[in-house]
Formats: sequence, C-alpha cells, structure tokens
Amino acid sequence: MDSGYKYDVVDAVLAEQSANPAASAQAVKQLQAWVNRKDWSTILPAFARCVRITRDQKQTFKVDPKNFAEKSEESLFKALERAESASRHAGSVDDFLNAFCSHDPICHRILRQSVGHGG
Repeated sequence: MDSGYKYDVVDAVLAEQSANPAASAQAVKQLQAWVNRKDWSTILPAFARCVRITRDQKQTFKVDPKNFAEKSEESLFKALERAESASRHAGSVDDFLNAFCSHDPICHRILRQSVGHGG
C-alpha cells in the first residue's frame, strides 16, 4: 500500500481490522489525517496513557458515582457517558477519536492531578 500513508499508520489499522480491506483502507485514510493534525502530539500521549493505566486489568469494573471523591471524577464520568452514547460506526477512526477527544482536556487535568502536578 504505497499511497503516501505512513507505514506505522497502515500497521496500526491492519493490526486491529485487517478482515475488511475496504474498511481498512478508509481507516488508514482517517488515521493518517489525525496523525497529520497539529494537536496529534497531545492526543496520542493522552490516549496511550489511558491504555497503559488499564492494559493489565482482566475485568471490567462497574462505576458507581456515589464513590467519587473529586468533582473532576464526576466530570470525567459525564464526558465518558456522552462519548459512549455518541453515534459511531464500527471501525471508524474518526468516530473513535472524536469521541475520545471530546473529553481529552478533562483527561489531561485528572491525569496531572493524579501524579501530583496540580491542575
């Protein structure tokens, strides 16, 4: 696939959705557009940090808002609910990253607070 797309973009898409070539081609196009954005250097680390924090979890936990200790936890949970309820198409990089970015500033603030950097 030598259409001007970065090899790591193609590899990332194929690692997740290689069963459908047409959808993969569309996802490569979308991901390349995201990678070319000026704010990609903040989007990728924010997403990667969330993945690293949860990667080793073997189970899914139910969130109980009654257990929130901070107002920021409530804000993040509300942003997550909005993102999860947004209409998305399976395999759409645009839909996925738009949903993630809708709460990205909240994620940054909470992650800074969680490591004692204030925010």
